Amino acid sequence: ALDAWVLLPLLSAAAGKQKAGAAVPAHVLQKYRSQYSRPERAGPTLVREILGSIDVPTDTFELLPGGCPRPFPICKTLAFVTDEPTPTPAALVVLDAGDMVDPVKVMRAIRGRPKFDPKPRSNAAWNEAGQGVEGLASTSQEVGAGEVTREVCEDVENQAEQATEEGDGTEHTDLRFASAAELTRLFEQPRGGVGPIGPALAAGAVVVVDAKVAKAERVDVGAGSPGWQLRIGPGALVAATGGIVGAVAE
Repeated sequence: ALDAWVLLPLLSAAAGKQKAGAAVPAHVLQKYRSQYSRPERAGPTLVREILGSIDVPTDTFELLPGGCPRPFPICKTLAFVTDEPTPTPAALVVLDAGDMVDPVKVMRAIRGRPKFDPKPRSNAAWNEAGQGVEGLASTSQEVGAGEVTREVCEDVENQAEQATEEGDGTEHTDLRFASAAELTRLFEQPRGGVGPIGPALAAGAVVVVDAKVAKAERVDVGAGSPGWQLRIGPGALVAATGGIVGAVAE
């Protein structure tokens, strides 16, 4: 059984052992590293290539320049690294632009992350709203039509709140925020343009979507370059990356 604080697995526990980055073909990153002196300059073009390489249908996401109408929640992506044995991308946390994140909750989410199946999915596996794939599961039951439902998100938030209340205040984490230099060197995305889809997936970074924004139909997140946004359903985002939904905001 899962511990009370293990956050919403969005892929079956019977899936394979590969990390999320295994789904990003090396040739996609090599192409842009050879074409651009710094891959972050590829920005939304690279994001589109990565999503295409893992068979995310083009009608389930949009890449938008600055100035476009923003009817959906605007989110920021915070990059975390771990220093053991050397600085390494650990997490890309998507949350409301006005919220703060609790690194301990992020650590819990990563510990409880389900195994990831990198096998391609057919377009039929994605629902029309682009919110996820068939077979999404909560801790005990399937979520209908591949949606991240409000009820499931609220349950995740309640579990996290209970875990916080039951904690003894001594939990620590080796996760820390990436510096500006590490954003460029390790995540290959610049400050002001960090998003959940990028080269760091191939290095094993885990995408964690906060439960509050996971309730939205779509969210606007960074797309690798300042001034660009990726608009995508939260369920589609976690399904594409092998990520998870968790109540990680403070």
